[in-house]
Amino acid sequence: MAVGYTYKYLNGGPGAPAFIYLARRHHGRAVQPLTGWWSHRRPFAFDRDYEPAADIAQMATGTQPIVSMLLAEVGIDLMARADMALVRAKSVRMGELFIELVEQICTGCDLRLVSPRDSARRGSHVALEHAGAWPVMQALIERRVIGDYREPAVLRFGFAPRYNRYVDVWDAVTALRAVVQARPWDDARYRHRRAVT
Repeated sequence: MAVGYTYKYLNGGPGAPAFIYLARRHHGRAVQPLTGWWSHRRPFAFDRDYEPAADIAQMATGTQPIVSMLLAEVGIDLMARADMALVRAKSVRMGELFIELVEQICTGCDLRLVSPRDSARRGSHVALEHAGAWPVMQALIERRVIGDYREPAVLRFGFAPRYNRYVDVWDAVTALRAVVQARPWDDARYRHRRAVT
């Protein structure tokens, strides 16, 4: 069995569909705890009792999010044509550039690298610690630098090599420096906490 999702690199966005592979020998035997209309053996019979499909359809849960699936289709097409070695190489270079620029132009900004410095131990994001991480991230998002926040005080910046450019890395670090130096955590509108960054 293998599972995945279409949320990030595949463009699905929030609420995007996940996907599953189930070896044929388990079809009709595996137990899917989240049953739904589309996993029914005869979904259009509208039977009163649920009876799971005998093939991979048994793993479906409900009506597919059509808009998200269309967005994911574009992302899947792009990634299917990509050379993953080149994608990873660009990801590494973007992460290294981000760290280098933060260390060069954000001196005195009380930012601390919490991601592994070694790119072989780091994925396509870089995490920095800062005491005002939540309001800093809110101010960055307002300036169209989209990252996220993680407890207890972490700013996380992701790099999608197929979509982001090196100039985007430069712009993100420049905006980070400006925001940290402007102290947005003093502004109440950036302090309001929500469930999601």
